[in-house]
Amino acid sequence: MHVEIENHCGVLEIGDNTVRIKTALGVLRVAGKALKIRCAESSSMLIDGCINSVCYEKAR
Repeated sequence: MHVEIENHCGVLEIGDNTVRIKTALGVLRVAGKALKIRCAESSSMLIDGCINSVCYEKAR
């Protein structure tokens, strides 16, 4: 499986189980297993792996 993120503002964290991405609306968190960024361009990125959830983090 994969997920495509458009209009991102950069990657904050990359791990096997979590990818956190900065967006204009806040921090988007992709959670799963064996996550890898396959393609990252200035306005979009493609994340591969076993994706369990995609959600915005609550503001701290």
